Amino acid sequence: MDIPQLPQLNSSGVFEQKELYDFLHAVQKVLLESTNNKGEKGERGSKGDQGVQGPKGDRGPKGNKGDKGPRGNQGPRGQKGDRGPKGDPGGLILPKGFQYVQFSNSSGNFLNSQKPQNLFGGSWTLLHNGEGVFFRTEGGSSSDKRNSAGIQSDAIRNIYGTTMGFIREDGRGTSDGAFRHHYDCGHEASKGTGNHSYHLSFNASRVVPTGKDNRPKNRLMRIWVKQ
Repeated sequence: MDIPQLPQLNSSGVFEQKELYDFLHAVQKVLLESTNNKGEKGERGSKGDQGVQGPKGDRGPKGNKGDKGPRGNQGPRGQKGDRGPKGDPGGLILPKGFQYVQFSNSSGNFLNSQKPQNLFGGSWTLLHNGEGVFFRTEGGSSSDKRNSAGIQSDAIRNIYGTTMGFIREDGRGTSDGAFRHHYDCGHEASKGTGNHSYHLSFNASRVVPTGKDNRPKNRLMRIWVKQ
């Protein structure tokens, strides 16, 4: 088999185009002939040593996002968890010290459903329970005879009255309650001898507490309205 010879470079240091073309054509012809006259396959050579690992190449561009896969089947239902603690009613937070007034129903009873701990949650304590008092607003005679515990005792406006009459010298009269008799030895009765005049006075404060107005036993209160 004749091996083609590489053509010579010209004076400019490059191959002539025609000579290079003829050379490549001759090489192709030799290769085709060697393929047709293929000899027996030789024994496989031993594996060569592993070469040095080359440098890591640049990261390729990010691929397009794949299509969303079909939805999987729903898994089995889990076991029911323990019940959590009861929370406060949503949207309502009452500050410490907030006071709530509960009124009785038409039968005079207090419903458990109207207790603040059942309406708002939290801990509540009754104030003034067992005192049996009324409440009144400030002003007027609300401070008259009010004690250090904040309670104003019950009272009525005083009632006065007098009456005139006669008693015998040998029988002294008696009086009780709001009435009081007063002897007047300087004036004799117009009829009989030994008789003396007297008069009776009436004072309700001798029996009951009196004050500037009629009132029951009470405690002060304030009514606020948000504007």
